[in-house]
Amino acid sequence: CYRDSILFSVLLEGPLSPDDPRLLAYVKESMLLAPGSGMYELKMDVPENRAYNNYLSHLGFPVLKKLIKTIFDDQPPGFFIEAGALDGEYLSNTLYLEREKAWKGLLIEPDSKMFSFLLKKNRRAWSSNCCLAKDLYPKKEMLMTLSNTRYSSYGFGYRAMNTLASSPYAAMSSAVAHADYVPVQCFPLQSLLLALDVTHVDFISLDVEGLEEDIVEKFLEYSYGIEVDVWLVEHKNSHSNVEETDYVFINRFTSRGYSLYTITQDFSPYNYIFIRNSSKAPLPSQETFGI
Repeated sequence: CYRDSILFSVLLEGPLSPDDPRLLAYVKESMLLAPGSGMYELKMDVPENRAYNNYLSHLGFPVLKKLIKTIFDDQPPGFFIEAGALDGEYLSNTLYLEREKAWKGLLIEPDSKMFSFLLKKNRRAWSSNCCLAKDLYPKKEMLMTLSNTRYSSYGFGYRAMNTLASSPYAAMSSAVAHADYVPVQCFPLQSLLLALDVTHVDFISLDVEGLEEDIVEKFLEYSYGIEVDVWLVEHKNSHSNVEETDYVFINRFTSRGYSLYTITQDFSPYNYIFIRNSSKAPLPSQETFGI
């Protein structure tokens, strides 16, 4: 009834348990879009898009792509999560797995403009225009969207630094680009997966601009029966004034049955890769990558 719908809209702002049946039904019906089925519409397939495709050779992307191939090329198709999916192509850590290895997955992007571009790519993954909650319940937040209006109306590089106004990255990000603020609904990662009936995730790529510590901690502490084999997390050490290895962050994973695979340190923030000890994913020597 109407009164119930008003009450539920209030509950969406928190607190509401991640596995509440009403929440899962809402997420499934209103926040998840089914995978595409037509031809891919990717800029990388058009030679004239040289400026856009520069990401293929800089920002450390080739290193990450090599790591992903090394870990998963000999594995059967799995299920991925990419949080901070942007337009579904630019610096995507999952497009290769989906397109070349027939993986399924979920793309999460809170920026509505970037999400509109994502939908045009016709990715074969579920997609959701929301943010991941820092808390163990859904919550309304303010998303700080960035752009450099001198160069373009969307600015993929700047949009890649979007973050919540409550993030420790917010002050730093707003100093380098024009910032706009829009309300966004956030959900626990557990809720999105339970709504999809997914209890095993082979790979999570987490690029959430300063929110990763809270998201990781809440998920590892309260997994609701969901197993994750491999995490790739962009993370800046919040315990130091200079960029250096964050051993506190590493311990969050190693104390819960994961091993550190490697850290990419050729660009900032660093990218940390963790593999669950009981998973089937291989754990080759880190010397392979000079770490």
